[in-house]
Amino acid sequence: MNINYKNKCPRDFGIRPLSIKPKMAILGFIFLFFLNKNQAQIANSQPITLENAVKMALENNATLKPQRLKVTQSEQLENTAFDIPKTDFNTELGQINSRAFDSRWSIAQSFSLPKTYRQRGNLLKAETELQRRTVAMNEHDLKVQVYTVYYELLYLREQKTVLLRNDSLYVTNLKNAEIRLKTGETGILEKTTAETQRLQIAHQVELLESDIAFYQIQLKNLLYTEGVFLPEKAPLKVIFSLPDNSDLLKNHPELQFLKQQIEIVKQQTLVEKDQLLPSFSAGYSLQSVRGTQTFGAKDYSYNAVPQFSTLQFGAQIPLFKKATQSRISAAQIGEQVAQSTLQARETVAQNRYRLLAQQFQKEQQNVLYFEKTALPQAQKLRDIANLSRKNGEIGYVEWSFSVAQALAIEQQYLDAIRQYNQVVIEIKSIFNF
Repeated sequence: MNINYKNKCPRDFGIRPLSIKPKMAILGFIFLFFLNKNQAQIANSQPITLENAVKMALENNATLKPQRLKVTQSEQLENTAFDIPKTDFNTELGQINSRAFDSRWSIAQSFSLPKTYRQRGNLLKAETELQRRTVAMNEHDLKVQVYTVYYELLYLREQKTVLLRNDSLYVTNLKNAEIRLKTGETGILEKTTAETQRLQIAHQVELLESDIAFYQIQLKNLLYTEGVFLPEKAPLKVIFSLPDNSDLLKNHPELQFLKQQIEIVKQQTLVEKDQLLPSFSAGYSLQSVRGTQTFGAKDYSYNAVPQFSTLQFGAQIPLFKKATQSRISAAQIGEQVAQSTLQARETVAQNRYRLLAQQFQKEQQNVLYFEKTALPQAQKLRDIANLSRKNGEIGYVEWSFSVAQALAIEQQYLDAIRQYNQVVIEIKSIFNF
């Protein structure tokens, strides 16, 4: 099963200058407006763990409920394997043996060999198992969706945290710019640039709030609940290592579903072959005879009470086999088709896993680079810029460039984790989590 993900976040959060000059009061109002928009939904959100989100989705999802009922329905049909034909009761009244009024009562039953009923039972059990595999496959797809939305919310929330943390730096420098403007140490350009950058941060936070609200609705729909949820505080990065045994790929629900389809076709072939076996019938009849009959030089007189009985046995042999043999041949071809389909899907899964394993190594190295090198450098760059700015060694432009560069590195790190998580989720989905 291939799972396609977008490689980019819905929003691009690079710092870009705007050619506007808002007043400080207007700037503060706009920032608060942007920050508080969608806050009602987020403020009312309940924290939820990933495990509980998956559990709730599996329990509440309306699509899965009728599929689970189909499993129960199929289990009930298993009891129909031993389906004996209706018992035949007959009576005859009239002049059966002579002009006298007689009666004949009979009972007959047809049946097949025990092997036939056993094969039908195996087929019905295989069909029930296919229904279970169908449910498992849909549950698996639902898990993938919950995992994806959950970690997307974690990513967006971390993006917001980074932006708000950097906004505090711009607030401090904006206040300093106002003081220097009043004392004549700088011009209006520095103050306007600081205001513009704060406004840009506010706009980015607003977009993030909208994205978070959007994914919250997606999560709510997946959980089939009226509540609004946000992920609990948890590390953004998924802890994962590649499995040693790639044979675990065979546990993927889709492959298990295809294997069960093969089993059903095999059982259907056996059921068709059983049609070439004979079936049998047995009966018993009791009749009356009126009048006198001579047997062994002795006369016997009979009234209307049934006194003569017989047993009947029969066999139904399929003499015309062409239609049955054609169905058997078709079933055998269907078995080959199902086997070929499974082999093709296993090959696709193996090839996909090899690509994902290679991509995982790449994304893992990228994340490690940011954690060991880029992020410490970004923090160092920010600290030096703040210290140099405080000591008057650099101007606002140099400070702003350094802070923006550090922010870009932090956002690139979050994007790298997002890419890493997407690959991990797909690998885990192939191995059925």
